[in-house]
Amino acid sequence: MSFILRYLRHYRRDFLLGLICLLATNVLALAVPWILKETIEGLRRGAAPGRLAQYVLLMACIAAILAVIRSWSRLFVLGASRRIVYD
Repeated sequence: MSFILRYLRHYRRDFLLGLICLLATNVLALAVPWILKETIEGLRRGAAPGRLAQYVLLMACIAAILAVIRSWSRLFVLGASRRIVYD
């Protein structure tokens, strides 16, 4: 086990950044259903079309941010693991 931990120590920054990105991804992923709920409730209440468009735009922005953060997390974690295998 100490053999593996020696390599992990060298790349702890990448793994930590990957973990932070994964946490951010989970938080943002939880926001999408909440916004969808607000959109549905807005439809039931007869909210203004502009307000509903804001919800849709917010969901699209969160989806784009999620894509970027997920890519970063994969680059950090998988990149570090590949460098460990190379070492």
